[in-house]
Amino acid sequence: MSVAQTVQSFAGIANENEFYGHHYLAEVFKGDIRALIESWQAAEEAAAQSPAAGEAAAESRADSRAPHKRLAGLGGKWFAALATHARLREDAERLQAHQQLHAPLLEALGYPLRPRQIELQAGRPVPVWAAFGEAHQAPQLLIVPAYQPGREDEDPLDHRLTAEHYGGQEIPPAFSKLS
Repeated sequence: MSVAQTVQSFAGIANENEFYGHHYLAEVFKGDIRALIESWQAAEEAAAQSPAAGEAAAESRADSRAPHKRLAGLGGKWFAALATHARLREDAERLQAHQQLHAPLLEALGYPLRPRQIELQAGRPVPVWAAFGEAHQAPQLLIVPAYQPGREDEDPLDHRLTAEHYGGQEIPPAFSKLS
């Protein structure tokens, strides 16, 4: 198989502007991710062989499934939740449903949601679904809800924060005109 064919065989990976060299994706990348994939498989096998029974054991087995398998199982639930979301009329309900729609997807990728507001700068609270990083340091990853009810057909990066993002309270003036 040629290098170009090998590179194209990774589902979900597009090598935009050849950011990675063909050799890296064809040969080195497989080795780089091998340990991670093997750890996913080992966790699945350990959970499957666990003698525990009941609801907690079933949940543990589901949580130990590899991310790609968890994602594969979300399709039906996603479209059912999306249909429910489309029927909602109140902005606050739609914003909550939007979070519930995305929670399983993010959790399958290893990012459990912990909604709250954080201040990266004094007096500028930002609503986030989750923040990840080392304790006592600035977060390395923030999951910020980029959704404004009623503007579903527009680019999410053009959406603005609303009072619903702040639990019905006024938007901080510093963010009122920012997308």
